[in-house]
Parts: sequence; C-alpha cells; structure tokens
Amino acid sequence: EVKILIFSNKKIELPYTEPFQVSGENDYRFPSSLRPQVGEIYQIPELVLSNVKRTEKGCNFKIRVPYRMRGFEIQFKFTGPGNVRLYSSRYEDATHSNYAIPLTEIKCGDPGHGEKKNPGISPNPAIRYFSAPMPQGGECYLRLEFENEFSDFELWAAGYEAPSREKTHCDKPLPLFEKDLPYQHPYGFPLSRKLQWEEAAQ
Repeated sequence: EVKILIFSNKKIELPYTEPFQVSGENDYRFPSSLRPQVGEIYQIPELVLSNVKRTEKGCNFKIRVPYRMRGFEIQFKFTGPGNVRLYSSRYEDATHSNYAIPLTEIKCGDPGHGEKKNPGISPNPAIRYFSAPMPQGGECYLRLEFENEFSDFELWAAGYEAPSREKTHCDKPLPLFEKDLPYQHPYGFPLSRKLQWEEAAQ
C-alpha cells in the first residue's frame, strides 16, 4: 500500500469522506461494500474474524468476508518445528465435513552483501511464515492445527476489496491532481484484519 502525504497551508476539501478511486474522466468508485448492488441478505459490510477459540493443537475461528474481494489470503507466522494444517468448513469449529486448504510456506531469502554486514536487521530464521488462498467472499469456519508446540503466533486476513461497479461523476478534477492522478491499485482497496489471539478463549 502506498500513501501520499501532502503538506500545505491551504485547506483541501476532498469530494468524499469515504475511500475512493478516481479515473481520468473524474468518475469516482468506492469499495463494493459501500455501494452494494445485491439484496441486503447477501451483503457482508465488513471483514470480521470472530468466535476465536484456542485448542490443544492450535485455534478455531470464524471468518466473514465481503463479496468481491480480490487476492484474499490468510497469512500467519509462528515459531516451532513440524507440520501445520488449515481446515475449512461451513460448520462451527470446522471439525465436521471439512477440507484442507493448501498452505504455502514463505522462505526467507539469502541475505545480500549489505545485510550480512548488518545482522541485526536480518529476519529471524526460527520464525516461519505461511499463506493460504481463501474464497473471495462469504462465511466459513477455519481450524488451524500445529503438529508440535508453537509460539510467537500471529495471523492476518488480507486482500483487496474491488471497486463498486457503479460510478459517480464529478465535474471538477480531484484537488491537487488536476494534471496527473496518483497510482491506484488495480485490485481495489486494501483490507486486512488481525486475529485477536491474545484475547481468545481457551
């Protein structure tokens, strides 16, 4: 994610307080959940991780994902040996009628010449990083199981919410960007939530 900071003594009024993307024709689009085009029963207004429970082998939790997400993943890290597995189900705690989601372990690259001279900034080789693809919208239960004891656990759900299909036209260009617009991510609006592991019930 790239953010632009503009320092000015002039008051700048943006056309909308909500997140938006704008095209060269001054057409504004918003996160799909803010401009839904489906019935209320199908709408999921925000990304939520809930029903978090610690287990002997890991944790269970529920996830609700806004529709029209792109590149949506579960990303987590931990310290410990052995295998790890992630299961998904439509039933609570993902203990019945579940299936295993493929996991990708993200290895640390070899340090470059400069990094070898500064070992304090090198990644900790004991920490392991994983990612798993997730459905681009909807609701399910997940169960994460570790083969051995683990520590330093942290989990995020992250992706991009697609821009709304409908657009709003403005007669005036975006303030401060009359000539050139800033780069806007082609996937849409970044969206992420952290699993509240420390507060999870045991």
